[in-house]
Amino acid sequence: MTKEHFYISENSLDFTGDSYYEEIIETQITNQETLIELGRGTEIVFENEKLIEVYEYYEDNRDIYRRKKEIAPNELNYRKPIYQPKSILKSIISTSGLHQIGGDFSDEFYRPSEKISTSFQYLGYINNEDPTFSWLPYKLHLTYPIYLAAEILFLDYSDNKKPKLFNLDELLKCSPILDEVDINSEISGCTNLASS
Repeated sequence: MTKEHFYISENSLDFTGDSYYEEIIETQITNQETLIELGRGTEIVFENEKLIEVYEYYEDNRDIYRRKKEIAPNELNYRKPIYQPKSILKSIISTSGLHQIGGDFSDEFYRPSEKISTSFQYLGYINNEDPTFSWLPYKLHLTYPIYLAAEILFLDYSDNKKPKLFNLDELLKCSPILDEVDINSEISGCTNLASS
């Protein structure tokens, strides 16, 4: 009998069909090489459409270990994933790279106009000219108020040059993470990246 192996770049999963875990599996299904590179993940093994083995990968002192995990009784009927494996991209510094980390706001992309207790920092962009990101409708400029103790930021990119805050009320309740930081604090500098 042929065994089929599937690799998920997350640990501590349950295989009961619960929608929470299924969403993780759908987005994090990958290959063994990626698990080893990440130093963590889960391998599930099927034989005759039946889940027969589960292994967790973990890193300890730069060594990667594969530990067998017991299958719980309520996981025995778990069906083989139908999701396509995803490759996890890496960024490499490249003077000819299409993407950029850092930089400044410009006429191509403006800081959100809503006022909060710290400034938005320009983080760079992901370029849709890269075939890997051709699904993006435009070059995606990234910004975040990195000095704000905010957990979640929702930006409306309807006007991709001038994003608007969806959750302004939540952000107005947040404080700066440093006393020295105010609405005028800035960081600058940039590096070009390529995806691989």
